[in-house]
Amino acid sequence: MADQYFRWAQRAAAEGRWGDALAALERAADYGDQSSDLSYLLARARLQEGRPRGAALEAVRRALEADRWRFYSAAEGFLLEAEVLVALRAFSEALGALSRSPPAVEAACLRLRALRGMGDSNGFRQFMAETLERYPRESRPVRLLFETLRGEPWIPGGFPGGEGRGLPAGGDRDLVDTALRRLPLLLEEDGELAYLAAPFIADTGEARRLVAAYRVMEEPDAASLPAALGLGVIGEGEALEELFYPRFLLSSVRPAVLKLDLDLLQSVRALLRTGESRRQFNRNLSAFSGVIREDADRDGSAESEAFYTGGEITRYTLDEDQDGLAELRVSFSGAVPREGTAPVFPGDGGGGFAYPVREEEKPAALIRWEQYPAVASVRLGDMTFILRPREFFYAPVRLAELLGSSLLYPHREGMARINRRTLIALALRVDRPGRDFEGAAEQVEMDRGIPRRAVEILEGRVVSETEFLRGRPRLQRVDLDLDGRLETVRHFRTDQAPQDPASRDDYLRGDYGRIASSAESDWDGDGIFETGEEYFPDGSVRRSWDRDGIIIERDG
Repeated sequence: MADQYFRWAQRAAAEGRWGDALAALERAADYGDQSSDLSYLLARARLQEGRPRGAALEAVRRALEADRWRFYSAAEGFLLEAEVLVALRAFSEALGALSRSPPAVEAACLRLRALRGMGDSNGFRQFMAETLERYPRESRPVRLLFETLRGEPWIPGGFPGGEGRGLPAGGDRDLVDTALRRLPLLLEEDGELAYLAAPFIADTGEARRLVAAYRVMEEPDAASLPAALGLGVIGEGEALEELFYPRFLLSSVRPAVLKLDLDLLQSVRALLRTGESRRQFNRNLSAFSGVIREDADRDGSAESEAFYTGGEITRYTLDEDQDGLAELRVSFSGAVPREGTAPVFPGDGGGGFAYPVREEEKPAALIRWEQYPAVASVRLGDMTFILRPREFFYAPVRLAELLGSSLLYPHREGMARINRRTLIALALRVDRPGRDFEGAAEQVEMDRGIPRRAVEILEGRVVSETEFLRGRPRLQRVDLDLDGRLETVRHFRTDQAPQDPASRDDYLRGDYGRIASSAESDWDGDGIFETGEEYFPDGSVRRSWDRDGIIIERDG
């Protein structure tokens, strides 16, 4: 059965139908212990379909643990594990996985990315020299070298020989010289090396020729625009037209979304020399519809995306740890944050571990602002904290005009994590699912962090009322038979302290039942309690019945 699922999914993947392949592989996941190939392909499908990277890591590690290969190999498994770990910025772990992978150019590039991510410039430089020597006909290490050394976005006068950034020196210069000598051969494999290499070519005419030759392609990459514009291969008007109205957007049969990198926008804007071009840039950006992505660490994966419609921001997401699950989401209305999700401290609303597999494994708080940055309510798990007006302020982003246009772009403001105890201290009311009746909702009124009164509501009717004394439940009236009368009265042991004496959170997390001392019920409404129960700390119960004025007791 495992082989049948695997072969079908492998065919679907080969045809580009990764969604179908993933669906089949997920159904067959229980067979992962019998087939490493199945788990390995599942990991690749999860990556291809944008699932959390933790889920891909889980699958490939299961494949390596089973160690039952037919179509793939353990070497490919370790390589994929290292690829995911590098994307997660777990560089030391990635190097550990690569130590079990045989030498190959793919493994060498991952090692270089890990060394770069760790900030080991000497290790990167030394291993890059070894890699260029070992794989002289491979374009991937050369691309990585150019991307690593490219520095800041292109600026006027910042080309080779200009007044801005100079050419690399020392060991970097030796590496670049080696790469440039091989460039004519490597361009046959990777034409994009033409514009990536341009900043490092001292002969401006040669750099211009290479970029011009690349741009005769049917659909040149938008990342080549700064080189083409700065070297005079294209004019400013043509550059703006291609930046904001690319051919794929105009010719697409299906609705397409324009995605632009913030680095690219900054580079093109800095290269515009005429006032008319700058004004046109500002007009285009002010009316922009699409997504602006930001790759702050320049590792090839964007951490944030800002979504726009007609120049107005509608949504912003941030995945700072690059695990495929956003820590921060903000929805806007009229350029004002209205609702969002933000991280919570571990233990404040959920568990979680280093590499979450599912959304629920990365705890987050749902925030609703009443007037940004003043928060109206925060939802943690199954509890909603209704906060006192303008007493809790949370501002994870700040909007500012982008590059001289009227387009507002979100800048991160040192995003703090939500703290449950702070919410309890500032809550006017806490809403949570009812404890006594399925489908009911309970509202706990708070007074400076201390529960004061709780009401449970089912289908619009009050079915329970609880009074608190100094934050501890004292008395509860309950409508157990749902006839509209609160016929049952429960009493609680007031000497039972919360587990954490510093807060009343213990009573908000769970059921009060464990500290109940007794309960009495008046079923016919005559003012006389017909039944009663007494609860003891050891869990035993003594029940009593009133029959014609005679009290009958029994231990239960």
